Amino acid sequence: VPNLPFDDVKKLAETLRKAFEDEKFEVSGSHTISVGVTTAVAGEHVDVFCMRVYDALYEAKETGKNRVVVK
Repeated sequence: VPNLPFDDVKKLAETLRKAFEDEKFEVSGSHTISVGVTTAVAGEHVDVFCMRVYDALYEAKETGKNRVVVK
């Protein structure tokens, strides 16, 4: 999310996670999501950024699911 302070990005991710958790789908019922959040570093290769967010996502899944992990 460009131009949004990182603390606000974390809050946004948690808001989205909670909204998805609260949604009741007509056919399949309730679901949850896991979210990985990180920030891009100037001059950093995109692969490094992607690995960091990937690691955050999988940490969220491996430590209980339905959570936001920030790296």
